[in-house]
Amino acid sequence: LTSMAAVAVARAIEDVAGVQAKIKWVNDLYLNGRKICGILSEAGLGMEAGRLEYVVVGIGINTGRMTFPEELRDIATSIGNETGDAPDRNRLIAEILNQMETLLGDMDSGAFLAESRRRSNVIGRRITVTEGGRTYPARALDIDDRGRLIIETETGEAALNYGEVSLKLEPW
Repeated sequence: LTSMAAVAVARAIEDVAGVQAKIKWVNDLYLNGRKICGILSEAGLGMEAGRLEYVVVGIGINTGRMTFPEELRDIATSIGNETGDAPDRNRLIAEILNQMETLLGDMDSGAFLAESRRRSNVIGRRITVTEGGRTYPARALDIDDRGRLIIETETGEAALNYGEVSLKLEPW
């Protein structure tokens, strides 16, 4: 669901603001190499049936022209800063919802993952992975059909699941 939401937000930003957003696996969007959006999903399981009962998706987008503190200037931006004009937030929200409704039909097939791959700013790059208390270098190879990030480390290939890791992109 988080990957699907990232694709929906990227499409909406492109449609409304005319700029192409890149996706940093799995829940961040970037413009011109700096973060503009974060997405978090939280699920609840029913105690009696032990099944998924609900999912809440939170999406935070920097839209207006903003001044960032010095420690964030090189890593964060906004649509307004990048385009010179803040998008109409109501139109952007409506477009995100429209895109999510369209993509929900692809949820079972995972067809949206092909677009997630195309929009990735991670695939082919060196990254630093933080998993639990362990940090190690890797190279991002692909996103598989289950939405996992396929990486290569000095010990071989591995598949990372959502929520298990934090990634830091290394400079190009």
